[in-house]
Amino acid sequence: MEKTVIIIIMTYFQTNIFVKASLLRLCLLLYQLYAVKQKPHILNNLNELDVSTGQICSIATFLATIKYISEFQNKSTSVVIEMILVLLCLKLSYPFVIDLLRVYYKKYKILLLSNLYDALKIINCNLSLTLYINRKLNLMKQREQKLKTNLIKLGIHLLQMSKFKQNHKNLS
Repeated sequence: MEKTVIIIIMTYFQTNIFVKASLLRLCLLLYQLYAVKQKPHILNNLNELDVSTGQICSIATFLATIKYISEFQNKSTSVVIEMILVLLCLKLSYPFVIDLLRVYYKKYKILLLSNLYDALKIINCNLSLTLYINRKLNLMKQREQKLKTNLIKLGIHLLQMSKFKQNHKNLS
């Protein structure tokens, strides 16, 4: 619903920048009030992220309005505001980028360490560093193998329990 209201505001008030910016900030403020009170996400950190991103967007629309006014009057102020807007954009995207990097690291850490180990062997880097990475790599591979084995055992156990319950149900 919030996105629909924003789209309507953006299209209906295309020419009047001040009314558009004010209505967008009002829309964001109302959504923040809703999000704080209702907590629309199951995870609390997502609710906090939702509110903080809304606040950053509100600040950014306010600064963009000031930038629009200052472009006609003072170019140096406009440049400062542009830099602040870029910093706000980076702050807004930071949690998402960090979470993506975390997920990719978990998924590809063994491949990453393997490539690093191979590169260190090729360039004959510090022997103790190469040995340390090799030990870490072996530990990770052992953990991953143990996890796979345990998952297979768990699957077999659950399948056996399911068959046992099915047979018990058929006998009753």
